[in-house]
Amino acid sequence: GIALLLSAVITVAVRTSTALVVRQMERAAQAAGRDIPIFIQTGYSLLLEIANSRDWFADDSLAQTAGLLQSMRALPFFKELTLYDRALEASAVAGALLRPEDAGQLDEDLRPLATQALDGIQLYEVEFMPATEAEPLRVEVVFITPVADPATRQIEGVLLGRADLASTPLLQGVFNNLSSIADGVG
Repeated sequence: GIALLLSAVITVAVRTSTALVVRQMERAAQAAGRDIPIFIQTGYSLLLEIANSRDWFADDSLAQTAGLLQSMRALPFFKELTLYDRALEASAVAGALLRPEDAGQLDEDLRPLATQALDGIQLYEVEFMPATEAEPLRVEVVFITPVADPATRQIEGVLLGRADLASTPLLQGVFNNLSSIADGVG
């Protein structure tokens, strides 16, 4: 009798907790499905606004870096901004660099996107970064947009912006929900 009752209680508890976790996952997925497109559009818009805010290649590298830093402070969305010339050589780098030795380097995955941006196309790529003990899940979105001369509208280079999903205020709630599910909370 007691064993049968205990078995029934365990079965009901497992089914109920499974249903609760599934509902939480559904809510998190719906929120992500709603907020991630807004995040991508915001990244595109902000990077394009920065790219069009001045004649970037009329300045020297120091002035370009100062301008990028000012843009990052005014619009706290990107953790790193890099300005590249037409040869895809880094002209200015600003922001939180995780690997200073890689500052301004275009890796083999981003170079084709930067080349397309030289043709006037805005692009983005999602990068899953290696896990560390401090950060088991780190996802960055890299936005790339053309930079045109304000007078001639000829493309002179590209601007690359990195945004970290975990630290971007726009997606903080979604990221926390997904992380808590991945960690087994709830």
